[in-house]
Amino acid sequence: MVRTSLFQGLNTGPIPVGVMMNLHRIAANGIFVLHILVGLLLLVGWAFPQYRPWYLAILVAWPLSWILLGYCPLTKWELMLRQKMHANLDTSEEFIIHYAQKFFNLRIPSPAVYGGGLLVFFILLTLSLSR
Repeated sequence: MVRTSLFQGLNTGPIPVGVMMNLHRIAANGIFVLHILVGLLLLVGWAFPQYRPWYLAILVAWPLSWILLGYCPLTKWELMLRQKMHANLDTSEEFIIHYAQKFFNLRIPSPAVYGGGLLVFFILLTLSLSR
């Protein structure tokens, strides 16, 4: 017997909703962890001059994503996946605003996040270029 497809005979119907929800949750949690790791890299990367070109590229990409896209792609991607599980989730929130509210019940205004972000950016850029 000659197979015409590797998946011949397998049930290739739609993926059950519960399985898709778990896949969305796993992907969103993975992006959350990646986001935290990128944030930590941004905070301490200046201390490793051997990686300065890579660090500066990531550091500059951070505010550029806000300027060019109006959002952080990691935040948008994660929240869009979470919205598939929670239809009323606002995907236009910033990462810090969303998780400050979720974990600490703090409502941080957007201007504070953007202003604080720019301040941190310039401090990190100064630290990186002064070493």
